[in-house]
Amino acid sequence: MSTETLSEPLVLTPPDNEVMTAARQNILAQVSSLKLNFLPAMKEKMLPLQDALISADKAYRQELANITVQLNTVNLKPIDQKQQLIEVDATLSDKQKQQAINLLNGQRIRQVSNITAAVRRSAAAIAEHNDNMAQINLTLESNRLLETLQQQIDSITQRSATLESAMALIAEDRRLLDATISTLEKYNIADLFKELLPTPEELQLIITPSPELALVSAGIARLEKLLDKISSALTYLDLTRERDRLRSRYNALLDDSRLSTQETKVIKEKLDELTGLAAVAQSKALWVQEAKKVYQSLYHFLDQITSPSDASALISQHVEQLKTYIKSFYDVKRIV
Repeated sequence: MSTETLSEPLVLTPPDNEVMTAARQNILAQVSSLKLNFLPAMKEKMLPLQDALISADKAYRQELANITVQLNTVNLKPIDQKQQLIEVDATLSDKQKQQAINLLNGQRIRQVSNITAAVRRSAAAIAEHNDNMAQINLTLESNRLLETLQQQIDSITQRSATLESAMALIAEDRRLLDATISTLEKYNIADLFKELLPTPEELQLIITPSPELALVSAGIARLEKLLDKISSALTYLDLTRERDRLRSRYNALLDDSRLSTQETKVIKEKLDELTGLAAVAQSKALWVQEAKKVYQSLYHFLDQITSPSDASALISQHVEQLKTYIKSFYDVKRIV
């Protein structure tokens, strides 16, 4: 059984560049826009996260460039070709072949050692910066804040609905009393009857258009219910005072409604910021996850390339595989 059969396959997992780019852009955008004044502990983490990301991203690209430079200086094909010729040369004894192959292995090891040193340094650097990002915890200890804010929203929404219903009733009563007063003024009823409002019979004698008569009758009937008095005990002053009281009550409820709207806006802004914070945490996790694929792949390469059981042919194969792997997601021209 050959050494190649015994050797574990070299698994190199490329990162998703689109995921990393989107995650990076989202983090930088959110760090600039999130205020998080209600979460000072999280607010303090935004700039360190930004710095850690910029540093990690720079190191990530620079280390890939360093590996690429080293890979471009290595050419094992001439050594492999010489070894193949030696292995099939019938004029050489087994001992001579082994001596020649040992010399070639020495050349191969010297070239590969530069690669392994560069890969080891780069893997460690990427892992270190990645760990710095991973250590920044953006997860809230519990969902209590989110639940509290949502409960506040629900409470304000319910209160606003109650206010709107009350305001609608008051507005309807106020319009009816306004219309009643306007009609009474039209017929100078206040001057005719002084203090007390006219009875239904008296109204019929004064107001001839039936729609106006019905309106005034409805207005007085409504005033009776509002003040819990019979019409014969109501005065014109009662009518105007109740109209003014309704106006004041409506304005007070309107102020409460506007305050509720403002409170809702503030709470929704907090909820939006919590959503933004969660998006930052997710983007950070995604970036760390993709970068982790790279340094883990580099460490896997090192494990394979330095394995005592690794055949010389597999060494060249692994180096070529590493070249292909790096090129699959990284272009040295991207370094700025």
